[in-house]
Amino acid sequence: MPKGEIIVVSNTRMQNNSCVGGFIIDSGRPVRLMDQYGNYQPQNHQFEIGGIYEMEFNEPKATRPPHNEHIFVTNEQRIDTIANADMTDYLINDLEVNVWEGGPDKLFDGELQWTGKGTGYINDEDALDFSTGFWISDKDLEKYENKGNGRYQYVISRINYGGKDYVNQRRIFKYVGHDAAIDLVPAGTLLRVSLARWWDTNGLTEERCYLQLSGWYGV
Repeated sequence: MPKGEIIVVSNTRMQNNSCVGGFIIDSGRPVRLMDQYGNYQPQNHQFEIGGIYEMEFNEPKATRPPHNEHIFVTNEQRIDTIANADMTDYLINDLEVNVWEGGPDKLFDGELQWTGKGTGYINDEDALDFSTGFWISDKDLEKYENKGNGRYQYVISRINYGGKDYVNQRRIFKYVGHDAAIDLVPAGTLLRVSLARWWDTNGLTEERCYLQLSGWYGV
């Protein structure tokens, strides 16, 4: 049975469960920590972001791209913790994770499509073989909606009408992290982004995986 030291890097909300992301430290492989039966973790799971665990796990027999990170955790023991303030340095300098830098069009190697409202997605399971990543934005992300955990916008352009500035073009990020939303995520912050499960928008579109903002470090 495979085993290794894994650091937890994200904890995202689902309707009734949690999606917990991590990295196998020795290989730098991104993983999604399913339970031993292949289910998502319960909302009251024991994993904490920054926690380093010695884990035993099984590999699934098959996955549907781009969600190829699944492992089935059968046993774990916490052995260390990286403080939130130190996560950026640890991930970039120690684990040397790949980081997209710049605007949202750089995310997921430029494979995202965008709706007219500015939401990112993929609709071809052959487009990517991974569904998570890290990003350093060149602009602030502004919270603009309180529905659920909130949504953030990356403003591409604004227009002035009647003496007031309005957003003309933007990219939208649904925030799915467990931590409380903040009003503004500063440019230069290390962010965790992911692609949600396949969904056909209740039959209104083809199946898509939508872009999500999972969280941030050191803010």
